[in-house]
Amino acid sequence: MTVPFRRVAPFFLLALAAGALSFAGCRSCSQSPAEPGPSARAPASTASSSPLSREELRDVTTRLEPGLCELAAKKANQVYGRPETDKKGIDVLTRCLRLGNVAWYRCVVEAKAPDELKRCHSRYLLPADEIPKASP
Repeated sequence: MTVPFRRVAPFFLLALAAGALSFAGCRSCSQSPAEPGPSARAPASTASSSPLSREELRDVTTRLEPGLCELAAKKANQVYGRPETDKKGIDVLTRCLRLGNVAWYRCVVEAKAPDELKRCHSRYLLPADEIPKASP
């Protein structure tokens, strides 16, 4: 006995859509709380919301060359104790290609612990409209 395609197709499409939605929603769930991805923002703190110095403001508005984004992703993997080419570095690479700047890169290069790396992300890897103003 065969089932007509018209009856199966809607159920198949519904199941496929539900699977895609659950996959998209769980991408961020797969990370452990101790190791959030680069897109996760740290809660607003005095360190991340304090005004930038003139030098930081200049550097945060200076775009980063794409080749340096790859090096930053390798460094982030290293800080988290993963191999340099671990696929989790793709999140850092993607965000860097979109928002990467010289201030963030300097911070990442100097980071030696995951908390320092998170501070770099929350302080410097921001859209232009979220960059704190320079202090006098």
